Amino acid sequence: MPTIQSAGLAAEEQRKVEALIREARRRQRRRRLITSLVGLVVLAVAAGALQAARGTGHGPGLPGHPRTARSGRANPGGATRATPGPIPASVDTTVVMWLPSGVDANGVYVADLANGETSYPLQPLLGSTFEQGYIDVGDWLVYGDQNGHVDAISASLTGSPRVLGSYLFAPAAGADQVWVVSENDQRARLVSVPSGQSGPVISLPAGAMLLAGTDGGLLLQTDVLELWRPGQPARVLPYWSGSATEFGVSARFVAYGTACRSHDLPGKAYYNACATLRVLDLVTGHVSSFPAPPGTAGWVPSRGYNDDNLISADAPLFAAQAALAPLSRDQAVTYVLRLGRRRAQPVAVPYSTGPVLSLTSWSVRGSWLFYQGRGQQLWAYQVPTGRVRASSDSCCDYTFMVSVPSSPAGARH
Repeated sequence: MPTIQSAGLAAEEQRKVEALIREARRRQRRRRLITSLVGLVVLAVAAGALQAARGTGHGPGLPGHPRTARSGRANPGGATRATPGPIPASVDTTVVMWLPSGVDANGVYVADLANGETSYPLQPLLGSTFEQGYIDVGDWLVYGDQNGHVDAISASLTGSPRVLGSYLFAPAAGADQVWVVSENDQRARLVSVPSGQSGPVISLPAGAMLLAGTDGGLLLQTDVLELWRPGQPARVLPYWSGSATEFGVSARFVAYGTACRSHDLPGKAYYNACATLRVLDLVTGHVSSFPAPPGTAGWVPSRGYNDDNLISADAPLFAAQAALAPLSRDQAVTYVLRLGRRRAQPVAVPYSTGPVLSLTSWSVRGSWLFYQGRGQQLWAYQVPTGRVRASSDSCCDYTFMVSVPSSPAGARH
C-alpha cells in the first residue's frame, strides 16, 4: 500500500514530467530557428568585420551565405530584364534585417526603400531572438528581451523600449495589439502596443502554447494545431497529423504543411520539407491544398517563431519556399500563392532560386514581395503586375526580416 511519503514523491515526479513536456513543446518550435543559426555565425563575424571597415556608409550591405553565389542560375518565374530597375519609393517600406544580439551585437541592418538609405544602428540591442523572434505591429516592433520581458520599440529603432509584460508574446487579430503570455504558458492577456493597456486575463487550456490570435479564435499548439475560444471545445485543423508543421498565420488564414519529413544537411543543420501546403480560410472554412511543385522535394516552413511577414497585409497573398531536388543542393525557389481562390496555382517568383531558409517579406503597400535575388541582393516582385525590381542592399540570409512603414502614413490597418 503506498505511503503518504511515496505518494508525495510520485506527485512530485509527475510535476517534473509535466514540466519537461511543456519545455519540450517549446523547444520543438525553437529547434528549427536555433539550428538554422549554426550557418549564420560565420556570417555574423564577417558582417562585423565589413561594418568596421566601411563605418555606416551606403555600401552594398552585409555579405550573404557562401552558398548564395549560385542563386542567379535559375529563372523559375520566366523571362525578365537582365538588369531590373530600382525598387520604387512608393512602396513606402523599410526592411529591417538582423542577427540576434547573442550572435552579433551590431547585426541590425535597416534598408529604407522609400529614400534609398541604409543604416546599421548600434542601439538598441534587440534582445534574445533565439526565443521567439519579432513581429511588426503598426509603427512598432515587438520582441522578447534578455530579461524575459516583452518589449516594444518604434520601428525606426529610436527611443527607449516599452515593456508590455512578460514572458512570451503572439500576434493578435486586432490592429495595434499583441497577446502577452505568462511564463507558465497558461495565462494570456491582450495588450495595446501604443498605450500599453491590457485587457482581462484568460486561462489557456493545460499544456497549450498560444501561437496567434485569429478571426477564428486563438491558434494553439499542443500535440496538434487547433483553434480555441474560451468556454468552447478546441477544433483541430483539417488534415492535421503527426507529420504536419505550421507555416504562417494572419487574422484570416492559417497555413501549414502536411506529410512533412525532417532533413539534416551539413551547414544548414535541420529543416522540414512537406508534401502538401494547406491554407485554412477562417471566414469560409475552406481549405486550399497545394502539392509541392514538380521538380521540388517539398514545401519548407519559415525559420521559427512569429514570422508574420509570410502573408501580405495588403492582399491575400502567401509566400513560401519549395526545396529543389535533390535536397543535397540546399537550394529552394520562392513561390507566391493567391489565397481565397479554389483553383489558384503557385507562381514561381522570378530569379528567386537561393538557399533554403532565406527570408522573404511583404511591402507595407502595393503587394511587393522582397526576397533574395541574383547577386545576393534584395529584389522585389510585384504580384499583380509581374514587375521585377532590385536594390543594392544585401539580402536575405539573416535570422529575422520584417517590413515596417517608412513613414507613419504607411502604417498598416
